Amino acid sequence: MTLKTKRRRHEPPETDQVEISLFGPGIGECVVAHLGAGEWMIVDSCRDRMSRVPVALQYLADLRVDVPKAVKLVVVSHWHDDHIQGAADVIRAAESTSVACSSAVRHEEFLAMVGASPRAMMQSSGVSEMRSILALIQERNLPGTRAGSAGPVLAKANVNLWPNGSARKLYDAEVQALSPSDGACMLSWRAIADGLPELGVPKRRAVVLSPNQVAVVVWVSAGRVRALLGADLEESASPTMGWRAILASPTRPTDRAAIFKVPHHGSINADSPQVWERMLTPEPHALLAPFASGGKFLPTRSDVTRLLSRTPNVHCTAPSGGFSPPFRSSAVEKMARQVTGGTRKAIRGPMGHVRIRGRISGGSLSVHYCGSAFRATL
Repeated sequence: MTLKTKRRRHEPPETDQVEISLFGPGIGECVVAHLGAGEWMIVDSCRDRMSRVPVALQYLADLRVDVPKAVKLVVVSHWHDDHIQGAADVIRAAESTSVACSSAVRHEEFLAMVGASPRAMMQSSGVSEMRSILALIQERNLPGTRAGSAGPVLAKANVNLWPNGSARKLYDAEVQALSPSDGACMLSWRAIADGLPELGVPKRRAVVLSPNQVAVVVWVSAGRVRALLGADLEESASPTMGWRAILASPTRPTDRAAIFKVPHHGSINADSPQVWERMLTPEPHALLAPFASGGKFLPTRSDVTRLLSRTPNVHCTAPSGGFSPPFRSSAVEKMARQVTGGTRKAIRGPMGHVRIRGRISGGSLSVHYCGSAFRATL
């Protein structure tokens, strides 16, 4: 894929700088991270509305980053459509990258992973993207690899995602998965078993397991900089699931992160006060990408108020209530007002970008806003 930019809007980070960038247009999100020394990580993917190019590739082209060599890790946190669009294009461009995804998958994702039943059950764009990614990984097999044995790194709690055995370790930069938990993996495997037919036995009721419950939370450690990327992981009433399982793990990182990608678009069902108290520094930088679909908007106003009670540093990629739609002819506008009661909103808007950079040696962090991004206030 050839990417062209008319002008450079950004300067690349310096060798000893860490960067965590969050992108979001109102639906979808993507994290692009510089781990030091020109080495990059991408978590999830969304496309630019105008160019249809994955925003991570567009941004790295703007920085003149050599994507085939510089992107060392791509993480697919889970297979929800708003986190996966364009991920196969990203991996195709990042020729030397390692790919990681959740080791806990649902039934249709399991079938895609083992190459079974590519027809009726492969309807969602998330699963379609998964199949493309798996095919790319197979194409990059090392000589002598047994057919069907190549695949992504299967992330679960306490698994190091980077560096791997072939990667250079610079500035003590490390990326670790904190989820899914063993409990989430067990439930996912049970759901797979429940979905398999058995001759002469009534079909069992499948375990209900959402993609958010098996999402990969990522811990980034680079020098003195720590970042907690919360994906869409939800809180759970069970001590073996969700954020409770991370907090209870005796092997989770004991440092505190000053950068926090807020999980599940700020929703209350992903909120854990203990995470703020035990895993984050006082008044951390909280990065938030909104979500809108079917008249549902996240975060709600009460969600933003709750987040601001935890830290004054809440940075949003886009407005949570949608965007003002483009003006059309008077007749069309009149009809739209009659149908919607005057509450019409565009759920997608210009791409928003919040960027945080800091020295690997420590010190203050700088925040930059681009597009629709802004700092939240009460």
